[in-house]
Amino acid sequence: MAKTFEANDYCNGKFSLINHAIKGISARSAKPPSRAGTMDAMDADKAVGIAIEYSTKQGIPLDRWSFYVVGVNEKLAKADKHLPVKALKKAVKDGWEATVEMGKYSHPRITLRDPEQPVQARVSRTQIIA
Repeated sequence: MAKTFEANDYCNGKFSLINHAIKGISARSAKPPSRAGTMDAMDADKAVGIAIEYSTKQGIPLDRWSFYVVGVNEKLAKADKHLPVKALKKAVKDGWEATVEMGKYSHPRITLRDPEQPVQARVSRTQIIA
């Protein structure tokens, strides 16, 4: 399971949604504030709503590394840079929980997962041997 996105050496625990030229809407550590404002881990649902709104109204794609929908991102091809907006909308409609986790290169990643689905814990090799 990924680490929770919180204040550490890399960031101040806050993030912003930005429109990256290639990736589309992505979540980044808040250095300059964005049009969506600065958010923290408690604003995960708000961030998802803003991302859906920007994506549908302005036709901006979603960065697949900033938005992770369990069961959908695994099926995307390696060459795909964008997450389909309909997958994010469906997850919200189904009542999936949004959390902000530490993603690639210490950037925030908004993860949506089914609250009724058990989270699989990672087992280290030393736990298996012991």
